[in-house]
Amino acid sequence: MRRLLLAVGLLLAGACEAPRDVAAPARPGPLRLQASVLDPALAAAHATAAPATTLEIIVNYDETVTTATP
Repeated sequence: MRRLLLAVGLLLAGACEAPRDVAAPARPGPLRLQASVLDPALAAAHATAAPATTLEIIVNYDETVTTATP
């Protein structure tokens, strides 16, 4: 019985811990595409596509372009 009360007490003590912040970090402003990063053919296809049109786009991720340097 004592072990059960001890286990329940420990669980309750852990549950009363302060809530953790799980939100994404604040960004300085809205994300915008840079013209030097966006392919002109992709921009033209996106601009002329109808709302129901499906576009297949292959994306290359370059961390040096997308990461801000402090």
